[in-house]
Amino acid sequence: GGDQPIYYYDQDKNFFENAYENADEIAAFMTELTANRPAQASRGPQTRYEVLKPTFGQIYRNYALVSFNKVDSELNGENYCLRMVNLDTDRREKIYLGGYERNDFERFITQNDIITDGDDGKKVYNLPVKIDFLRAQEESKKNPGRKFNTFNALPRGAITREELPEVPADQIVDPDAE
Repeated sequence: GGDQPIYYYDQDKNFFENAYENADEIAAFMTELTANRPAQASRGPQTRYEVLKPTFGQIYRNYALVSFNKVDSELNGENYCLRMVNLDTDRREKIYLGGYERNDFERFITQNDIITDGDDGKKVYNLPVKIDFLRAQEESKKNPGRKFNTFNALPRGAITREELPEVPADQIVDPDAE
C-alpha cells in the first residue's frame, strides 16, 4: 500500500479513514462486501391519510373501509383507527373511535364477517368493503340526561383494491424520494 490513507464507506455510508497496515486488503474486502449486499427493499410510497372528525348526526355515504387497527392513546385508552377511501372525492381519510364506539365497531366487524377464520387458523380480513356510516349521540337509558356516542355502519358491498380510485398526488409520501 502507498502512504496515502485509504477511505472507504462503512455500512451507514459514512466515510472513514483506515489506519490499518493492510488497508488495501480491507478496502477491497469492504468493496466486495458492499457489492454483494442486496439492495435495500423499498417500502414504496406511503399514503398519508387525513383525519376526518365526523359530525354527529351526519350520514357519510360511499366510503370504502380499507383497514383498521387498535391504537393506544394517552387521553382515552385504546382507540380504533379506521382507514377509508371517500369514493366520491378519492381522498384517503381516517377516523378514530373510542369509548362505546369501539364496541359498536367490533359488533359491525363480527356481524358482517369482516374477519373470518381461514383454513390455516389465521384470520382473514375481508377488506376493502363499501360502507355508509353515522356517528350519533344517544341518551343513556340508565342515566337520563347523559349522552354517549355511537358508531353505526351499514355494509354496501365488496370492492377490490384494484377498484379503489388512485391516491391523490398530495396524499402520496415517498420515503425513497425524500
